[in-house]
Amino acid sequence: MINGTKGRVKGAAIREFIAWYARERGREHLVAAVSKLPPEDLEYFDLDHEALGILPSTWYPAAVIHRAIDNITDGLDDEQYAALAQDAGAATVRGMMTGLHKIVFTAVMTPKRFVRVVRNAWRLNYDSGRVDYDIPNQYTHQTFVREWKGHHRFLCALNFSARFTIYREMGCRGLEVRDRYCVDEGREECGGVLSWTK
Repeated sequence: MINGTKGRVKGAAIREFIAWYARERGREHLVAAVSKLPPEDLEYFDLDHEALGILPSTWYPAAVIHRAIDNITDGLDDEQYAALAQDAGAATVRGMMTGLHKIVFTAVMTPKRFVRVVRNAWRLNYDSGRVDYDIPNQYTHQTFVREWKGHHRFLCALNFSARFTIYREMGCRGLEVRDRYCVDEGREECGGVLSWTK
């Protein structure tokens, strides 16, 4: 039986990462890693499909997704793990922003508007947790992800990298991370501070 205490993850939150990993890092490793999952977990995947059969609009038990990620990242040192999560976040944004979506996004989205939509975007992908913002000035945004029972350190880092990429796509210049924190480090919430020059 699948442990449901960690909540659920929408396929859209992980599909682009899986498809990108298969293309860029090797489908063979991806399939081999996921094949090691227990039979009840494997029922959620189609190993013959490029994105392992993950459907964007389907909810998956977070515990299953966590175990798949743990298998995929097994053997990576801290630096490699962080680099993969950073690349995965950027690839996820690039994969979702194509064609008309990219045109509309770059034409109308600003940091101020993004803050208003990010909470709804979170709820579309995770069934627990919330995103809060502190905006000390027009060029600094601090995010807080709280009460996320489906937290996983890779997904956490991927999400932060995705936010960084989105701000860059919005045209924020001189963008930098001034702070980054996670419940895995003993903090009460996850998030970080992004600042830019204009």
